[in-house]
Amino acid sequence: CALPISPTLSQSGSFVVSFNAVDNPGANAATTVSVTITVEELEFDQLFTTSVRDMSPAGGIPGFDPVLFPIDLISLKDSVFGVQFDLMYPHRQVEIDSILTTPRTPTFIVDWLSMNDSLIRVVTLGLNNEAILPDQSSAVLQIALHMDSTALPGTYNMILLNGREAIDPNPAIGSVPLLTLPGIIDVDRFG
Repeated sequence: CALPISPTLSQSGSFVVSFNAVDNPGANAATTVSVTITVEELEFDQLFTTSVRDMSPAGGIPGFDPVLFPIDLISLKDSVFGVQFDLMYPHRQVEIDSILTTPRTPTFIVDWLSMNDSLIRVVTLGLNNEAILPDQSSAVLQIALHMDSTALPGTYNMILLNGREAIDPNPAIGSVPLLTLPGIIDVDRFG
């Protein structure tokens, strides 16, 4: 049976849900049970990717055109002025070409540093203290990458780590942690 509710990330509080059961037609038995559900506020904003199984996994053919791997942000804060995170990726299968802004971060700069063969640190922020904009998409960055010409077909993990967000343009106010969720990248077979 379908419930007539559509919860969102911004809903919190206590809700009473009543279930009513009625016996077969003509019988006089019925009972109602009420349950109180308490929904806590989301403690951390989330940095994730929509490139996951059952959604829109990014992927490509070895040695061909670049693939865009989205980095998405859901924030309950009024304003977010920058994001930093680490990305662990399968460096023998995938080569990172560049990192692009999106309509949510059109004037932001992006910088990234290779920490080792399979780990990069990414930071993006606006130089004029501008905040990340709302948009129909949750993507704040797109990582342009291509499959190495020797990549083996399969599904590989793309792991976001150590996420932080700047919630104030004042550098004296520290960043806060972001919950990070992993994604995948598919190396497709020829043909």
